[in-house]
Amino acid sequence: MFRYRNKFQRVSWLNWEERKEIVKIAIYYYYQNLTQEQIAKKLNVSRPAISRSLQKAKDYGIINFYIKDESFQIVNLQSSLEEKYGLDKVIIAPAYHLSEHEVFNLVVKEAVHYLKDALKSVSTVGVSWGNTLSTLVREFPFEEIKHLTLLPLIGGISKMHIELHSNQICYDLMKKLYCNSNFLNAPALAENTLIKNAFYDSPPILEVLEAGKNVDMAILGVASPYSSDNLMRKIGYTGNRDLKEFETLNVVGDINSRFFNREGKEVDCRINNNVIGVSLEDIKNIPNIVLIASGVQKSEAVLTAVKAGYAHTLIIDEKIGNYLMDNN
Repeated sequence: MFRYRNKFQRVSWLNWEERKEIVKIAIYYYYQNLTQEQIAKKLNVSRPAISRSLQKAKDYGIINFYIKDESFQIVNLQSSLEEKYGLDKVIIAPAYHLSEHEVFNLVVKEAVHYLKDALKSVSTVGVSWGNTLSTLVREFPFEEIKHLTLLPLIGGISKMHIELHSNQICYDLMKKLYCNSNFLNAPALAENTLIKNAFYDSPPILEVLEAGKNVDMAILGVASPYSSDNLMRKIGYTGNRDLKEFETLNVVGDINSRFFNREGKEVDCRINNNVIGVSLEDIKNIPNIVLIASGVQKSEAVLTAVKAGYAHTLIIDEKIGNYLMDNN
């Protein structure tokens, strides 16, 4: 019994005539594009004999296959992340040698491409808020999906930046899909818990929030409170006092304006106590959570969200993907 050190050393153990015959068959099959049946007739042997020779050509390293395509790295990364984190689907946009704005646009396009088909197979969709989702809806083509009902997962009444809020995003997407939408007539963030509780005492608001917990799909963004372009800080929802509180509580990100720590748990903080929207624990029960993120500054937040179960379909850029692959 022989022990072969590697596939190239094994070639030397082939009979010279057999080796030549295998190379001839490989040339017929891979270079001249003959079928196994045609080669068998040409050489007056059986088709299984041709099949065995082609397998030997692979086993003995006579032929090697290479995938020469720039998308290979990304496709391989997608598959690896799906397996590593048990995700249903990972979609990655290229990020290297591109500006942040270009990468963001590519992530949005990937999300649009995925959702164009995915929305047709569900009945209800919960929608969060933010720049990513607002841009996604703006880029979304007109597509007739009349059976669909949209639901905001967080309040969205505001005098400023209305295009970023969930109600407006639902309304804009409803027009593009010719579908139905409910609206949550409450702000995303109440001034205090008394005001928040007053909204929660309203049956119409409770009805929408309950429906939001039971949607077939949720479309969400994720953010880091510490990034320089954080939206909640820009529009005045959070300030320095909140940042200090987040640091004390080991906050790494937020989804649906619900801030979570390194363990993926919602923290007990001012913002979380006053948000009018579906909680992360309820979001976790939604069958398909589509989480969309662009920008390396969101990497830790995305990693924590994925490990905590806040994503089934993940649409990200390549740098975030590599971070997830390199970290546990």
